[in-house]
Amino acid sequence: MRMWAKSEENIREMALVCRKNFEQIIPLYSEREELNNKIINLKENMAAIEEAKYTLNLDLERKKSTLEKLKNSGSGSLDRLPSDITLQFNNVGNNSAYLPLPYQIQAAETQIINLEEQIRAKKEKYDYYAGLLDMNEKLLSYVNRVITSYHTLEQFHSFLNDSLEMYKDQELLDYLKAYIKRVENKIASAVPLVEKPRVYPIAKGTVKKSGILFVIALMISTFAAFLLTVLSDIIFFA
Repeated sequence: MRMWAKSEENIREMALVCRKNFEQIIPLYSEREELNNKIINLKENMAAIEEAKYTLNLDLERKKSTLEKLKNSGSGSLDRLPSDITLQFNNVGNNSAYLPLPYQIQAAETQIINLEEQIRAKKEKYDYYAGLLDMNEKLLSYVNRVITSYHTLEQFHSFLNDSLEMYKDQELLDYLKAYIKRVENKIASAVPLVEKPRVYPIAKGTVKKSGILFVIALMISTFAAFLLTVLSDIIFFA
């Protein structure tokens, strides 16, 4: 970075601006990256639930159809389950076809209940992810709007606290509170680049002269290496 100033005091002022950028403003760019990643992960999780939804509903309909046919296939009653049968299956659901009819009916009903609970749990998780997605997109929208105005992580923290009033759902409120705590930890653990920064002003032409000297030195070293290679070849053939 090159900086031109009329006095050492001007240089110190510009150095202070640069330091504040790195210590206070740059962390907000990190938050933007994290919010982007969270949004991507939430969308992937929601897509996975949507993909599994068809299979679960299909299995549920098949189990219900199986149960209906089992009930219509004989006169077995759940009130008269055989009392002298000992089940030896590790997974009754996958081996229910080998059971007496009343037990098959009971196994089918249990499988239906399990599938219905899976569908319900996945729907709850999907709704929760949808709420988180909406929240993170709003946070990202705020960051994108203010990041070019040199907002700091502390100002973002204030916005997060103000956002608590927007959410009534306890799960989303807990998530936002946890996120605020993580931001507070980042603010508290932020360490200045240097405790006592020092500024070393350089004359205007110094950098240019140094660059020219570097190029000349590089050319001389390259030419010397070429001469050494030629001389070694001459000696070898001699």
